[in-house]
Amino acid sequence: MRSLLLVPLAAALCFGCARTESAAEPPAESEQTVAPAARIDTPPSTDDLASLATGAVVLTGGWQLFDENARSGWTTRAGRGSQPAVVELADRGIVRAIAVDVANVEHEGRIPRVLLVEMSDKSATSGFAPIASIALPRERKDGLTFAATREVPGRWLRVSVKKTYSGNVAEVMEVRALGERLTHEANAPLTGSYQTSRGALQLTQNGNVVTGCEQRGALDGRLLTFLWRGKPAVATVSASGRILGGSWSSPEKMEPFDGRRVSATPKPCRTAVASLADELRAAGRAIVYGIHFDPESAALREESKPVLASIAEMLHAAPELRITIEDHSDTTLHDAHVSHARASAVMARLAGAGIDAARMQAAGMAATKPLASNDSPLGRAVNRRVELVRQ
Repeated sequence: MRSLLLVPLAAALCFGCARTESAAEPPAESEQTVAPAARIDTPPSTDDLASLATGAVVLTGGWQLFDENARSGWTTRAGRGSQPAVVELADRGIVRAIAVDVANVEHEGRIPRVLLVEMSDKSATSGFAPIASIALPRERKDGLTFAATREVPGRWLRVSVKKTYSGNVAEVMEVRALGERLTHEANAPLTGSYQTSRGALQLTQNGNVVTGCEQRGALDGRLLTFLWRGKPAVATVSASGRILGGSWSSPEKMEPFDGRRVSATPKPCRTAVASLADELRAAGRAIVYGIHFDPESAALREESKPVLASIAEMLHAAPELRITIEDHSDTTLHDAHVSHARASAVMARLAGAGIDAARMQAAGMAATKPLASNDSPLGRAVNRRVELVRQ
């Protein structure tokens, strides 16, 4: 089922519909002088700079435009008075081509006739220069790709619907900004107090491990995967402290949230934070994020060390606990043998830290028990996890 976002909807259902730093009104079309972008058959082999999975953060407009899920989309009004979609890229970059998905729009009349794509190297509200004026054909099709007319380096991307085929409402399922990063900046610091549309977040970062009053998780590249009030969640945080994410109550039900960092110092927790051992004793199972492997391999990555050390410390402090270590993956890995080898690698690392191997078992679940939909990189990040199960 498609998920559509009308700009006037309540903020709880829309990332960026009510912002203190809203994007500036798009300039008049006469000011947007740019030749029509040429359609190309083969997309360039470059990164999607605007993907949420790379750490991009949507500031205004539809986050569904950039979630790499062509079954969810953004609905907006066209022309002057409309609100564009503005995304802050994880790094400064140059866009070489724009790819657009419209196969799953409600009907052909909602396909934009003209999309204007702009870049700014100044801010999210000014300094935008057009890089592509895209004339979309009136056909429901994915992967429509157009070469950028101008290569403008920048950090902020803006997408506006200028004309429609019928009416003044347009629908776009996905926009990909294909290009190269000019910088590779370190992740923005996460420690702080955040006010979001789903309540307060108090986050403390130590390396790639992130904890809070109701949170426990880790960084996976530029994505923060974590537990929030017992639900799996994923978020990106911009350099300016803007946070954007979603949590899952079931594989097909994602609850979006957005907000901003209001203080660099987390507030004290009102109640004691349950430890991993407490969670195992009470629930019999605990989800752990931050244990990463090489692709299609059981080789543990270096950034897994802090989380593995915390598990070993917990088991040393709770000698009565015996656990099964379950490896869970997304649908990019269906091999149960590799999944079992990953769980065994975690077990071996814990044994090397002094935990009696007789207290542990390994199980490879592969992609058989997803917590979120595997249709997007955000859902797949949530599904990549280790679970500890009390025996």
